[in-house]
Amino acid sequence: MVEFCKECNGMMFPSEKNGKTVLECKSCGEMIMINDNMSQSYVLTTKIDHPVGTEFKNANKMNNWKKNLREKRIFFKRQKKLNRNKNLP
Repeated sequence: MVEFCKECNGMMFPSEKNGKTVLECKSCGEMIMINDNMSQSYVLTTKIDHPVGTEFKNANKMNNWKKNLREKRIFFKRQKKLNRNKNLP
């Protein structure tokens, strides 16, 4: 079952506060208390889809990937700014 926040419509996630299970919105922090019977129906799991061993094996490869990503982001920001300036009167 999935619950959504009444304040911001974000998804509510189960968490523990003071030994009690609550549903918490990660966007705005809104919390809903739930009883013990309901808490068993809320289970948060993480599924990793990639096969084991395909993650980055060395830091240099990962840093190069991050650097390329940063450079692309900067390039597209510059292009967007140039295009916006072209449209100015």
